[in-house]
Amino acid sequence: MMATGFEWGADVIIKWDGLAGYSALLFWALLAGEREQKRTAAFWGFVFLFALAHTAGWVLLLRAIPEWKILWFCVVFAEVPVFEAAYGVLFVMPGSGESV
Repeated sequence: MMATGFEWGADVIIKWDGLAGYSALLFWALLAGEREQKRTAAFWGFVFLFALAHTAGWVLLLRAIPEWKILWFCVVFAEVPVFEAAYGVLFVMPGSGESV
């Protein structure tokens, strides 16, 4: 154990490397189809806020659960429909499918 009281081990690697890897896959999946919107500052602001919420939520969860299994990160992909729904509500004109 280090002087900080933080112990390095397999669980630490699984949690934090898993979060980094699955987050990268999540944002790749989210950004792969958004070609036109990538040119707007509003889109990147939304992505930044979503990434901030994603990271904060997962950090709180991982710190609260003592033992974490790497396959449990698969639930991260449940965030894709949340992202798409929020993006649709905020940036797509109702009934038109066109970005605001």
